[in-house]
Amino acid sequence: MDAESAVLERLRSVLVEEVEPSDPGDLLIIHAGPARRRSSLYFLGLAGSRPDCLWVVKQPHNGCHQEDLASPLSAADQFEALQRLHSHLRKSEDPIAAPRPVAYVPELEAYVMEYVPGPTLTGLIRPGAVRHPHSLLLGVAGAAQVLHAVHSLESAEADRIDLLDLSRRAAGRGRHLLEEAGLPKRDHWFAPSCSAHSATVWKVLLHGDFAPENIVMSPSALYCLEPDLREKDWAEHDVVRFLLMLFDAPLFVAGVDIPSVQNLRRRAGATFLDAYYREGPWPDVLQPLMVQAVAARWSTRHTDLAKRAPRLRKARELLLRRYFGRLLDEVSSPAWPRVRR
Repeated sequence: MDAESAVLERLRSVLVEEVEPSDPGDLLIIHAGPARRRSSLYFLGLAGSRPDCLWVVKQPHNGCHQEDLASPLSAADQFEALQRLHSHLRKSEDPIAAPRPVAYVPELEAYVMEYVPGPTLTGLIRPGAVRHPHSLLLGVAGAAQVLHAVHSLESAEADRIDLLDLSRRAAGRGRHLLEEAGLPKRDHWFAPSCSAHSATVWKVLLHGDFAPENIVMSPSALYCLEPDLREKDWAEHDVVRFLLMLFDAPLFVAGVDIPSVQNLRRRAGATFLDAYYREGPWPDVLQPLMVQAVAARWSTRHTDLAKRAPRLRKARELLLRRYFGRLLDEVSSPAWPRVRR
């Protein structure tokens, strides 16, 4: 029995209460998600008169490891996190939600959730957005409101930090990652970016992988996907993760030499920060965390590229070097992130 047949065989009994007696069709896999390092996805529906996708089955790959992101939680833990976030967001007065959790399936080390129709925020980062950015900027601002809602799941706790010490540690880690990957290092990327003073940051329950691809723009609400909710730490870890993955979109990487494309990237980043911090000051902790995050992401992308077939690999490697080098120039400069729209 192949993987898809095994999934269907087990889920027929799991989803029996989800299927109305009047539904004429048998359960079927409409399509399997693209190959992913961190999980396998199956999109399910009913044959016959209702061929639309109704459910998503996710099987996490718990052994996956990468420098810029924690290893995936088990299916049981991910299901529990989704249950918790779904329950929390149902109380929100804003149109913000999480997919309805349906079932944990231990035999498959998987879980089932409702399918949410609509594009992800990543899908809005297209060439057309350069001339018509309204939808993208609106979506980015909405993502900030989603993150606020996630961070309200538990009470925030104040934490005092030494900014200079943080800057030195983040720079050291970023430099080490680039060196380990055989990538170039520039001294100005890792110069201390903060003065010797302390600051207050706020510890919240982190989403864990808050990225544009995990925001679905449904007609009825903004849906938050893939919550980890495993760690309470500075809110800026989620903020920086979102900015990093926003900046890593193919449009922005491929358009490294196009000023209008890079201006859109900066504008989208500033829109997110304004919306999350509600026009208040952007904390100094962002810069050292971002420098480390960009170095880690470059290391991950470079390592992934080295594992692929050699066709076009050299050209892609040069593109990544040009883009991430310029991005590190930008985020390590004294002006970042205070480049307003």
